[in-house]
Amino acid sequence: MSQKKSTAIDKDPFTWLWVVLPLILVTLIILFIFRNAKSPQLPENQISNKNIQNLEMIYRLGKGEISQIAVSPSGNHVAAASSFGIWIYQTDNFKNTALFEGHTGEVTNIAWSPGGKYLASGSKDHTVRVWNAATGEEINVFEGHKQPITSLSWSPDGDLLLSGDADGEIIFWDMETAKETQRQKGFLDRVDAAAWSPDNQFVAIVGNADNSFWIWNSILNSNLHVYQNYISNITFAAWAPDAKKIALSGDQGSVAIWDMEKAEIISYQANYIAYVVSLAWSSDGRWLAVAGADSAETGGGKLNQMKYAQTDVFNYSNKVYGGGWKNSTIRIWDWEKKEDKQELNNGMEMVRSISWLPGANMLVSAEENHALKKWDIEKGAAVLAIEGNTSSVMDAAWSPDSKLLVSSGYDHHLRFWDSQSGTRIHFAPKDDGIIMRELSWSPNGERLAYIGGNKTVNVLDRDWQEISFKPHNLKGPVKLIWSADSRFLAVRNRWTPVSLYTVEKDELNLILKNDIFNIRSMAWSPNRPYLAFGTSDAKIKIWNASEGTMAGELQEENQTWNSRFVSWSPDGERIAAVNNLHSGSIIIWDVGKKDQLFSIKSNIKEIEVMKWSPTGEYISVLGRMNTESAIQVIDSASGKNVQIFSSDTGYLSQLHWSPDGSLIASTDDTFIHIWDIQSKDEVMRLGGHAKLIRGAAWSPDGKYLASWSLDGTIVVWGILGID
Repeated sequence: MSQKKSTAIDKDPFTWLWVVLPLILVTLIILFIFRNAKSPQLPENQISNKNIQNLEMIYRLGKGEISQIAVSPSGNHVAAASSFGIWIYQTDNFKNTALFEGHTGEVTNIAWSPGGKYLASGSKDHTVRVWNAATGEEINVFEGHKQPITSLSWSPDGDLLLSGDADGEIIFWDMETAKETQRQKGFLDRVDAAAWSPDNQFVAIVGNADNSFWIWNSILNSNLHVYQNYISNITFAAWAPDAKKIALSGDQGSVAIWDMEKAEIISYQANYIAYVVSLAWSSDGRWLAVAGADSAETGGGKLNQMKYAQTDVFNYSNKVYGGGWKNSTIRIWDWEKKEDKQELNNGMEMVRSISWLPGANMLVSAEENHALKKWDIEKGAAVLAIEGNTSSVMDAAWSPDSKLLVSSGYDHHLRFWDSQSGTRIHFAPKDDGIIMRELSWSPNGERLAYIGGNKTVNVLDRDWQEISFKPHNLKGPVKLIWSADSRFLAVRNRWTPVSLYTVEKDELNLILKNDIFNIRSMAWSPNRPYLAFGTSDAKIKIWNASEGTMAGELQEENQTWNSRFVSWSPDGERIAAVNNLHSGSIIIWDVGKKDQLFSIKSNIKEIEVMKWSPTGEYISVLGRMNTESAIQVIDSASGKNVQIFSSDTGYLSQLHWSPDGSLIASTDDTFIHIWDIQSKDEVMRLGGHAKLIRGAAWSPDGKYLASWSLDGTIVVWGILGID
């Protein structure tokens, strides 16, 4: 009979503790290390001149404007060219899978290689880039153009890539050698569209918005023929899948089918729609999808006022917005029967681009209202839609607690963004066709006021409930200013008297409407319900909003001035005003004593902005100095000049003090400039946008700096802290 061999545990039942306890201890130590490991977090410290060199982009809000879309050859993905990159979506659910970034300008054109392995993109930065579609890796950068790219087309065998530009130049790129193989220029002032025939023999080229189109023989490397006077102002060309026909669009929304063998138009539809922006053949060649404006009226007048926009494809996104289309449509044209198969226009706003899914009666569209839609042609309805892309951002404002950033844009929508996560938490669409402007938070953060459609003043609360009213004869630029206690809202513009409202119990009550002051400017006291008016009669008048009475007047000694700007010091003890009659003059008063302290002669002759520093130590002004724009900082106690800042990259348009008073930020068209008040140096120059910068603002807690642009995005900067 065998005996069981004894073990250490049998001899000492507590031996297992000596084995397990060290393992538990090691595990706890590892967990402690990971728990307390220093890792980047959201900003915890104010941005100041001490840490400004560590400033970096935290996140980008919005996806930018879509200029073009293209469905991959497999039909599994759709690429969307935006103002700062290319977004890749799955077509079955529109899930975003990638973003290709690298261009330094707006992406204007995209094209998939025939096998779908590569994606080519062209940009206003004059470059053509080729990406690995699966990994997003940038394979090639082609730098041969001197103007923005307006057209891209792959040869059907994928060996060559053709690019055209706004200067009429066409370049052929060899994908194996990554070099230019041929360059053509001279027969067009600009290229609007260039398309390779599916049989690899020809390239159709249109441009100049004239009555001609060119057929280039890709085998003989020579021009085959130019066809003229068949259709007026040709702007788009698309080959049919059989390579025997070309679809053309022209003036006044006309559409034609050109037969290559017969060398003539075999189907024509005059005034098919008001304005064509995109053409696309179905994979079987039976139908032609035509997208564009469905109304000859635009928000800015008749369509003929916008003809130039169609011939300026690389930049037309900036120009079409000036009018805005009243209606948009996608029509599915049976070109043989010369009749519509279907019309898609349910809830569509300003369609930009269309692309068929291969082998299916499905079409994808991109619209100016930030939407991608997938359409079922048989049903005539959208079966999938997403939002997320954003049109040009016109204005933005931080909430007083720095937790929210609200933005408005050309698409007539308000968006509320969470500063901690960078996600959109609320979306307030409007259908009045008017851009919301002059976004103004109440100091307690409970309400947001803005100018909406039909010149209405709107007040939105934190529950997203809105009060709307229309002041009498509100015209031109409007100012909305809240009192420090958030009880009063002052409304004024250049041609109307000041209106003063109380905001109580979700109601706005008019308590002051007076035009006897000849008001030129106004500002609330930072700590009392006093509203100061700068007038044309050499006086500053102070209104007590709580009592509804005049609290006092400040008189300029020589009585020869006209106040363009008036501003309270942060402690509410002084008022500064710009003398509009004496160029560059600033006057400072002691409010309590009603005494004029002194007059400052600024170096800035045409002052456009005046602001106190947060500490009250300085007064800063922005405007013209000689032939350039500049910012001057002045000691508010002595009136002496401290420093003058200027830009070498453009005209400065804004002036913003950091909350701690150590930095000044200003914007030109391209950059955000940041100066250190102590060192008097420009310590940071920020880019990050593909189009003109519309504005910038420090968050009230000083942890963030936001900039917004016509590229449809907001960039938020900060100092990433360490736990």
